[in-house]
Amino acid sequence: MNATAPALIPPFRFSTVQQGLYRGSYPTLKNFRFLRRLGLKTVVSVIPEPPTSDLADFCGNEKITLHHFYAEKFTSDNVTVSPATAAQILEIVVQQCNLPLYIHCLDGANVTGIVVMVLRKLQNWTKLATVSEFCRFTRDHGVEKDESEYLAVFSEEIVVTADAPQWLWNGVRVTKHPTMIVHQPDLELAAANSLDAAGNPNNGAPNLKWETEVEKTEAILRQFEEASRNRIGDAVEGSEEVETIIEEALQDLPLTRSLEALDLAGTLFWSGGAFESREELHLPIDMASTMPHNDADANSNAATNGEEHLTKTEAAAAATATSAMFVFTADKAGMKDVDKQHVQEVVHKMSKDSNFYQKSLRDNEKVEQRVAAMREKLATLTPTQQLRLQQEVDARVVQLEASRDLSHTVVVVDMDMFYAAVEMRDNPKLRDIPLAVGGLNMISTTNYAARKHGVRAAMPGFIGKELCPELHFVPVDMPKYQRVAAEIRAVFADYDPGFEAFSVDEACLDLTEFVAKNWHQYAADAGLSMEDESKDSGEEEDSGLVETLTTARREAIASAIVREIRQKIFDCTQLTASAGIAVNVMLAKICSDMNKPNGQYTLSFTRESVLEFIRDLPVRKICGVGKVTEKVLNEALDIHTGGDLFAQREKIFHIFTEKTAVWLLQTSLAARERRERTERKSFSRERTFRSLNDPQQLKTKCKEICVMLAKDLEKADKAAKNVAFVYKNTDFARASRSVSLASAVFTADDLYANAVELLRRELPLTLRLMGVRASSLVSRRHGTSTLTNVVQDLNCADSKKRQLVIKKFAEHIPETPVVMSSKSVDSDEERNGI
Repeated sequence: MNATAPALIPPFRFSTVQQGLYRGSYPTLKNFRFLRRLGLKTVVSVIPEPPTSDLADFCGNEKITLHHFYAEKFTSDNVTVSPATAAQILEIVVQQCNLPLYIHCLDGANVTGIVVMVLRKLQNWTKLATVSEFCRFTRDHGVEKDESEYLAVFSEEIVVTADAPQWLWNGVRVTKHPTMIVHQPDLELAAANSLDAAGNPNNGAPNLKWETEVEKTEAILRQFEEASRNRIGDAVEGSEEVETIIEEALQDLPLTRSLEALDLAGTLFWSGGAFESREELHLPIDMASTMPHNDADANSNAATNGEEHLTKTEAAAAATATSAMFVFTADKAGMKDVDKQHVQEVVHKMSKDSNFYQKSLRDNEKVEQRVAAMREKLATLTPTQQLRLQQEVDARVVQLEASRDLSHTVVVVDMDMFYAAVEMRDNPKLRDIPLAVGGLNMISTTNYAARKHGVRAAMPGFIGKELCPELHFVPVDMPKYQRVAAEIRAVFADYDPGFEAFSVDEACLDLTEFVAKNWHQYAADAGLSMEDESKDSGEEEDSGLVETLTTARREAIASAIVREIRQKIFDCTQLTASAGIAVNVMLAKICSDMNKPNGQYTLSFTRESVLEFIRDLPVRKICGVGKVTEKVLNEALDIHTGGDLFAQREKIFHIFTEKTAVWLLQTSLAARERRERTERKSFSRERTFRSLNDPQQLKTKCKEICVMLAKDLEKADKAAKNVAFVYKNTDFARASRSVSLASAVFTADDLYANAVELLRRELPLTLRLMGVRASSLVSRRHGTSTLTNVVQDLNCADSKKRQLVIKKFAEHIPETPVVMSSKSVDSDEERNGI
């Protein structure tokens, strides 16, 4: 009698989406034989937790690539798959090399259905057909309003390569998608190479014609790097010799001499993504001698490149658009009298043909679409809905006012032009000239003489050189700045041992306890009489420890203490600091910029003063509000100040998510909840560098980063059970891959072993930024077991104990790593859900 063959059991809700593309629920052991028959190359898990070891082992044994994308379990309240995640999944799905592919969520219904709906949109299906298919797999055979709106407004950019399956567009390549942003690098390159400068077919002209300035710039970059790489590598340090090398490299380019002007330098660094690390030395050269700046040269360049001159009106419009896309066009201390229009026009001119600018345009287009969607949603707000919202929001206002805390004394200390100030201190010749710390590709900070010309931190150095031809560069010396920072932090610790360092040159101190305990010794400096203070305050005592102060006197005492802090910093470093004093961190941070340089500002500790201050404050000055949020608030709701923010509060709750709306309401009242000091949740290190694609060089960079990260973990006595590899490619797209570990790691070798494996899986890559992040932190003492302990236990005489040790040690051997992919969060705005 023949044995019955095991049944082929498909996962729940299994179905074929397209040839080689399948969907369903989370597969279990009983489904693996069925899946094996499909000959899968890829499995995409869209679930809240990493896949189980059973699924990971199955994929490993079958040589199937397993991708995990985080998404909460479906709820009827909102769509749990972010648009960015859906876009990443689609880019995997529409590559033939990844098929056959099985995509699943927990139950194979709504979460998977969202991804398939977006795929159908990419395939140009009608909305009716798309939603009808979606409803076939949902529990109630219906679609939620949020799901329908998600499909309608989905606008993430999708990259479709030449490897797209034939079923995507029935074998036809769509050059312009009607409803989505589709980027097809191979078609764009082919189009550029198939035409000559006059727009006619190019019958084999090799590589001296380009369709766009971007293509031309990239060609120049490749040839320039090839011509100069070996020369610079063999050069002896010294500005004159390096200048000669650069000049010789430029001579090797098969281009007219006019292309060697400043436009070349500008587009060269932008398009190549050639941003060095802030911790690496920059070439100490003045490129002005090899790159002319006069009007005749500029006109010659424009004529040679075939560029059309913009009218003043067009230039102004382009500059205005530029201001919304680049952070380095925003104000900074010392830039009050700068001609903003001129700065924006220069930035536009110097970057308009770069990859970064093109990405900024795409990002800006997404913001425009978002603003348009918000306006449409706002138009649906009825008077009845508005009244109901206003009542609900006003109830929140009452709660916020009831919980407003005015009892704390918070100070934010910000060093003035820190890197530049250190260099000027060490070299007095730099004090009276425009100075930038960094290089031609990126500026870390500038002094006030440079800021008068509009040159500031985060700006590419070649743009700074155009704004201020006499700008002098010095390389970044991070070890020196960290030594100075340690001296400054020692001063902070005397006043608040638990102070929070925002960066190497900025920190927040809570002086509440220090003021209460030590106010007597500062009364004279604050202009107070001990007798008057005792009489006016009533000197109520709580167990003989805490003495109360009137609000005005508390402000005066705090001001005196902060003056002392700033003086001590100057005494030990010869550097000046500015400070802001207020009742919470948000306000103190804003105030620290009010009297720069070498000043301080105290915002009165009363509710009336706080509300008056925030009412007239531009929204861009508020911590967490960047260029994107400012644009959305300006254009969708005509909000420009904190007062506008409060006046439009019910509309904010109508068009933003609840989390964002609550945050904006708290901001409009300057009543953000006080941040509790909690243990750090992660450590990370990142480096930027010239574009690299050599695997060995990338691995070397990864090793350097892991060494630095291991030192950070050692200082904190922490180990990590999750390691992430973070990177940014030459298109400025940022992403991360992470792995969860059974045992915590902390050594440089262990961090590198995990990080380099994540890197290896992504190769080939061309990168301009790399980072490693350690999270899921545990104490070293309790979260790890040393090899010495294990050996000692294994050598003991008790056989039962040895077996227990062996079993426990085996349990801690990591399973096949589960790689998790995600778009990284780059800004406070995105962290706040804005």
